[in-house]
Amino acid sequence: PMVVVAPAAAPQPPPIEKVLPLVGDADAKDSFGYPTAFVDRVALQQMLRERRYAALTAALEAAQARFEDDWHYEFWPHDSVEAFTADPTLEPLFNEWVASAPTSFAPLAARGHWLCDLGLEARGSKFAIDTPDENFDKMHTLHERGVVDLQRALQMRPRAISVARVLVVLG
Repeated sequence: PMVVVAPAAAPQPPPIEKVLPLVGDADAKDSFGYPTAFVDRVALQQMLRERRYAALTAALEAAQARFEDDWHYEFWPHDSVEAFTADPTLEPLFNEWVASAPTSFAPLAARGHWLCDLGLEARGSKFAIDTPDENFDKMHTLHERGVVDLQRALQMRPRAISVARVLVVLG
């Protein structure tokens, strides 16, 4: 007699809250279907500072995947990529993270957004007439570097909404 073997079931990903640090109940939703939990930005920053690059990559990829499964989770990828402050001392950590995950969009998206934030910080908040040309030059240089990362990230993950948003804002 012929023996039929059923294909192995695909492994299930771990629960989102085991991968992406959240504040609140990962399954709770408001009356419009949006999650009430939000991304713990401080925890993501700590992961970067502790050089937990694999976990950080998994967290940002999980946020994007949840959005791709259900658009109500659109804020999770944004909050994940935007978690990192415009602190110039983070550059070596971002560079290590990018090198550690060459096939993932996540570190490129985060570093690209961070570089664009550094650019805005360099420009300052004064009126253009009161802003030195050097500030604009530094901003443009940082934005150019950030856009390269963001474009690479978007090529790797075309539905990366957080990446597309930054590129649209920059024009």
